[in-house]
Amino acid sequence: MTPSQSKKYIYLIVPFLKGFALFLILSGLFGIVGCGSHAQAIGGWKPATKVVSLETAKQIIADNSSQKADGNTYTQLEAIRLTNKLTLFKINSPSFCGYFGCLHLAYLEETPGEYRPILRRYINPLLPKNTTQIQLLKEPPNGIVAKSSLPCLRFFQAHPTNNTLQQITECFDGQVYKIVETRNSVIGN
Repeated sequence: MTPSQSKKYIYLIVPFLKGFALFLILSGLFGIVGCGSHAQAIGGWKPATKVVSLETAKQIIADNSSQKADGNTYTQLEAIRLTNKLTLFKINSPSFCGYFGCLHLAYLEETPGEYRPILRRYINPLLPKNTTQIQLLKEPPNGIVAKSSLPCLRFFQAHPTNNTLQQITECFDGQVYKIVETRNSVIGN
């Protein structure tokens, strides 16, 4: 190979190496930032009757009320399907909301049209700006072994008096969702 031919190959190799180095750097950054988050914010609530049948919506209200709910309370029931078997509901009715927030429920569809309650939690919608209320976790936290194929749920609650944000993670144990992790942080830090 003559010296002029080797210079020609250097001009081809240098841009290739620069491009490859840039690819490695960007891949590393996206791996750290993009894949570091194993949580997905839950949103896109719909009227429950767009997710489950009218009878199911009415039954959920009846099952969670100690008093006779009026016939239209189901219209204040919202839902989001998290998996093909897991549906999360929230009831935005004065009868189901209070100091601790509004009632949120998760139901597992065991057979078509047959639902079983597996989570019941009051969640206050008043949160610091840019804070998600509920997250769906792809993996259980802190190396906890998943006991189910259902995802874990993370809830955020602002404490009304001591300026803290509570993060509660619950995972399905085969029967119901149970708390597996709780963290507190000062709001604003």
